[in-house]
Amino acid sequence: MSQPDEFVKVFQVPPAMVPYVHLVATRQEMELVVALAGQALTLEEVAETLRISREEAAALLRGAFHRDLVNRDTRAGMTTYSPGKFYTTLDYFSSVETSTWKRLPLAARQAVGEWQVQAFIELWKPAIDRVVANPDAWLPIKNRDVLLLDEALALVEATEEGRRLVARLVEERRAGAESLFAQSKQLQDTIEFFKIDDGRKSGRASVLRTAARPGKKPASGVQAKAVAAKEDDVEYDDYEKF
Repeated sequence: MSQPDEFVKVFQVPPAMVPYVHLVATRQEMELVVALAGQALTLEEVAETLRISREEAAALLRGAFHRDLVNRDTRAGMTTYSPGKFYTTLDYFSSVETSTWKRLPLAARQAVGEWQVQAFIELWKPAIDRVVANPDAWLPIKNRDVLLLDEALALVEATEEGRRLVARLVEERRAGAESLFAQSKQLQDTIEFFKIDDGRKSGRASVLRTAARPGKKPASGVQAKAVAAKEDDVEYDDYEKF
């Protein structure tokens, strides 16, 4: 069996792609994939198997892994490589190496596309069957939930409503903080109103107490001053008791 034929078998290349397999991998990449068939090798083992230097093997594996021709796995600090599959490489081949992909005849590209769809169905059918039997079963498929347009719009609306709710809560917290600050300021002003500086009552407190004593007859001359002074002393004593 020729190397391309071995590569087709190991790499699971679909029939429509076989005539163009040389566009998928170089001869050295084909040799690498065939050498990895049924096993996982380290960098040193690949170099020994292909009879190339460690540096050449590292460059070869790096490029092959980048193009999804081989798989890479690291466990317990040891990295090994195993052969990939055309199904995995096809995404890279058709979306990145587009100029090479377009070299295939249209009929070949269409046939490969149909093969990919069927391969996808066969790959995930067992998992889908489990979900059909048990809707709560775990399914390792990305984006397993497919929403109808109305459901998607409802989800967006719910998200928007959540955003508005958060904004409303923030506004309520801000208003509450402003109200608390206003009450604190009012309490501070009240304390300042009754504050005594240097052992004497404030002027505002004097006015308040004087105004609260209606019906007193005004005195005249020296007597008036004496009476005022006496009343002031009594008033101050009352204030201290207060």
